[in-house]
Amino acid sequence: MMRFLMKARLFFALIGLLCAALTQNAYAEKRPTYPWKSDYPVALPGNTSRHHMIPWDQLVQFGLSAIDTEEKAKAFLKTYSGFDAANLGTYGQGTKEEKITALSEAYIQKVPDAVETMKSLFAWMQGNLVVGPNRGTSDPGEKFDDEAFNCHQHYAAPAEAEKFEYLKQRWDKNSTKPDVFAVLSKTPMLGPDTRTDHPAPPEPACVWTLP
Repeated sequence: MMRFLMKARLFFALIGLLCAALTQNAYAEKRPTYPWKSDYPVALPGNTSRHHMIPWDQLVQFGLSAIDTEEKAKAFLKTYSGFDAANLGTYGQGTKEEKITALSEAYIQKVPDAVETMKSLFAWMQGNLVVGPNRGTSDPGEKFDDEAFNCHQHYAAPAEAEKFEYLKQRWDKNSTKPDVFAVLSKTPMLGPDTRTDHPAPPEPACVWTLP
């Protein structure tokens, strides 16, 4: 009888751990809501969407780790591209400075809705977004989106493209990751022309793979 009880306890303990792991995984995979109106900064043409060059979950993980003081949060938000038009929920009242202060304070205090608002700003930084066709199964998922990056570089003005050179390699290095994060947060999204395939020059060519 004792052996049976021990086995039963072990079984239910394992079930509990499995449920906790599944719950955590489901939470981790939930993409934050786009923090602007659907037509910001421009309305998307039909059958297109905003593609993330760097996977959104990596940006969220880094942001939550790196932006760990009120001062850092304020500095991040002051230069954030599109901040004035973003939906900040309960933190969207008052002047820009008042919004930044309220959101930063609540975020550092780990107030749930403030953390969710910051996560949406981390995930959807305008500089990381590239308009392209809906690709279905051809989408790279949790990997760096080389096609989105190539189309960004093809259509970007030279000075803009220079800021994004070797984006993946710089993001993969801890020493240059903060610089990439800053560039993405301060840079506006390019227009919808990036959805259109176009050969080089300029390099690289813009080519989207469709299913």
